[in-house]
Amino acid sequence: MKKELGIFTLLLLLCGVTAAINPRFLSATNLTNMANIIGLFGIFSLGLGMVIITGGIDLSVGSMFALAGVLLSMFLTEIAWPFASWELKANDFKQLPALVEKFQKPNPVSQFVWGQFPNTLKQDLVKSAGDTNQTARLQTALAGELNRVIAGPSIYDKDRFAALSLPSKAKGLIEKDGSAKNHAKLNRLLIHSAYGETLTSPREFWPWPLAAAVAILIPMLLGWAHGALITRMNIQPFIVTLCGLLLYRGLARYIADDGTKGLGNAEGFETFASLAKGKFLGLPAPFVILIVLSVIMWFVLHRSMYGRYLLAVGRNENAARFSGINTRAVIATSYILMGLLTGIAGILFAFYTNSISPSNHGNFFELYGIAAAVLGGCSLRGGEGSVIGILIGTALLQVLQNLVNLLGIPSSLNFAVMGAVVLIGVLADQYFQERAKKKLVKH
Repeated sequence: MKKELGIFTLLLLLCGVTAAINPRFLSATNLTNMANIIGLFGIFSLGLGMVIITGGIDLSVGSMFALAGVLLSMFLTEIAWPFASWELKANDFKQLPALVEKFQKPNPVSQFVWGQFPNTLKQDLVKSAGDTNQTARLQTALAGELNRVIAGPSIYDKDRFAALSLPSKAKGLIEKDGSAKNHAKLNRLLIHSAYGETLTSPREFWPWPLAAAVAILIPMLLGWAHGALITRMNIQPFIVTLCGLLLYRGLARYIADDGTKGLGNAEGFETFASLAKGKFLGLPAPFVILIVLSVIMWFVLHRSMYGRYLLAVGRNENAARFSGINTRAVIATSYILMGLLTGIAGILFAFYTNSISPSNHGNFFELYGIAAAVLGGCSLRGGEGSVIGILIGTALLQVLQNLVNLLGIPSSLNFAVMGAVVLIGVLADQYFQERAKKKLVKH
């Protein structure tokens, strides 16, 4: 606890110095941005801290960010969900009066579509489209009729759609002769081309909960692979994760064809985007998520048998093994846990940047995590560390970077500052270790 108190005192001192240099440091906007960044970096720093406590290291975190981010983006915006439904739902209509007005315009598409509806529905739509009390009923009825059109034969006709600019996917289906199994997809795309501003986009990509689950599961599987290689093959963590750093970055670049991926305006997964980019009780969502995860990790590390095993393995793996602890399982699960937290942080970072360039997304993030853990009191020798310390270390690192910016130090020196911070942390750890040994010898 003395370590954490000392680091927290240093954090307060650094905040005071930064505020004195530039009072805008304490502005609501800056503090909100700081909380957001601390939340983003703190989540995966917790995972790296758990690995460091066992005496391990993971250099592949940044590459995991790139791989998970690229796949998340592609699942949500590029890769079609094989079980996608092309049906319209009642809540897919954004502007019912405007849609009804477009249906009645004298153009070939509207004349065809309007002609498919029963007269009773036409009359009802014309009469009551502007009545908000009737909106839900009319939208349900209209969705049913349009779905009948979508599920039927292809509505494409060269002359009928000549005046419309069709999406490339619709053109591709038309060139394939619009086989029967593609009629629903083609019809839905054609209707959206004609009335897109009044309808939501077709949900053809992966459901966001499943895409998020895969983006988290992949780093967990990679963490499991690291743990297996380290514990079963007795390969050094540094070598295993260094290979991972290169391998996952290369895979991300290959999958993305070395192009930048993005999440657009989050159409179709707005709820997911709000969870990642929104606020809760006035605080940025990543910071709230960090608080929740920190509470959980505090109980895991400081109040559970597993946490005691982590610390025991880090202090002396052989002694822990001889005392009956399954050291292989403890070490392997620490890498899986790190993968879980990396996956969560990776999703948040993907939405934060809204652009994933596989060649540099997440570059050197592992160093931020290692620096935060070391600053927070985690010993690179293993066996020491705390959740509170890692959080303080993360905050200290971000405040330090803020101070660097306020002092006008070139941003190109950010990594130099971070390297110096890690070195100071290691030297301090070495000093306190030697001091503790001398005290034991005296007694």
